[in-house]
Amino acid sequence: MIPPYLRSPHLAALWKEAHRRLSTGAAVTAIRLRGLHDDERHALAELLATDRLPDADPRITIAALRESLDPIPLETVLTELVGPVDDQTARRREAAAEREGLWTWLASHPLLSARPALQAWAARLRAEPLITTVTETRDLIGRALAVIEALPAELLPLPVLAQRTLGGPHALDTGRLPALVLRAIAVETGRPDPLDAEQRREVWEAAGVVCDELSSTVLVAGLAPEGDSFLASTLRAAKAEGEAVAVTLGQLRRSPITFAPSTTVVSVVENPSVVQAALDRFGAAVPPLICVSGRLHVAARRLLRALTTAGLDVRYHGDFDPAGISIATDVITNLGARPWRMGAADYLDALAPGPGFDPDMVPATPWDATLREAMRREATTVYEEAVVDGLLDDLAIENRAN
Repeated sequence: MIPPYLRSPHLAALWKEAHRRLSTGAAVTAIRLRGLHDDERHALAELLATDRLPDADPRITIAALRESLDPIPLETVLTELVGPVDDQTARRREAAAEREGLWTWLASHPLLSARPALQAWAARLRAEPLITTVTETRDLIGRALAVIEALPAELLPLPVLAQRTLGGPHALDTGRLPALVLRAIAVETGRPDPLDAEQRREVWEAAGVVCDELSSTVLVAGLAPEGDSFLASTLRAAKAEGEAVAVTLGQLRRSPITFAPSTTVVSVVENPSVVQAALDRFGAAVPPLICVSGRLHVAARRLLRALTTAGLDVRYHGDFDPAGISIATDVITNLGARPWRMGAADYLDALAPGPGFDPDMVPATPWDATLREAMRREATTVYEEAVVDGLLDDLAIENRAN
């Protein structure tokens, strides 16, 4: 117990300032008080046993304060009246070392060596405030890495992925964990961070993960597969009526369709307006036409892979802008299609005043390296609708050939 006089409210400012300064962990030789009123000045003079009344802004040495309290340690008084004296500098050093250990662990994780694109994801995490504590953040990142390691998948339902990697079918439904995983997928696939439910679904699908089987669709017209399955019959009926059908992933999975070897060309476009224009012109005679609707859902991937695996000649056309080129690269490089009116000459022939884009965002065009050069130089979008007449003329040629 400390003497009652030390608990005087007139000394409270002294104890509070001494506690603040000593808790920094720095070497402190003196403290200064500001704006003391007369009662505080008299209480301080009595404590320090001085004949002279301190001024309103006194400087008090720590040595004099310790001497006035002897044999009671200053830290004992401060702990009882204000709280434990903490070495905040040491605590900050410990916290910094703990955070550095977290990022060292992440940087050395084998997955980041195996998939270097994830290093950009890790760098972004490090530049941001911790999600919670270091321990909880490490656990969260560790579980995210377990999910990322299982990707990309092949038409894997999201609940199955969550069960396999995290032990629960709903572990990736919402929250910080799926957000971490989605950001990693976005980095690896060259996409921006998803901001809404639709974008989150698209990013999952880019990694082969299916959020649901009904919202993943692909628009189909003029396709007549073999067999008597529901989907095969539906597509043949739609062709006979000159209609397009939005085929869901669930239908593709539950109702298999097959294609006989054929010389028929299957044309794939990015925008539904091209399909509408083709139906208006050809009706029931529309040649096989597929639309990815500005994005490559899992349903589109499954159908296009089935077509190329069956040996059909699949060609692709899309917008001449960074997003359109990304889709084209995916379809051509990963799904076995060939470019259709997607060369540098096609771009330059169709060029007209239009929306611009960041030239640095144009991805590589491996089927025609000069296309990327031209697009980066011109930095002007050419939408598919601007060249629809040429596309329809090509479809007419296919009709005559078949």
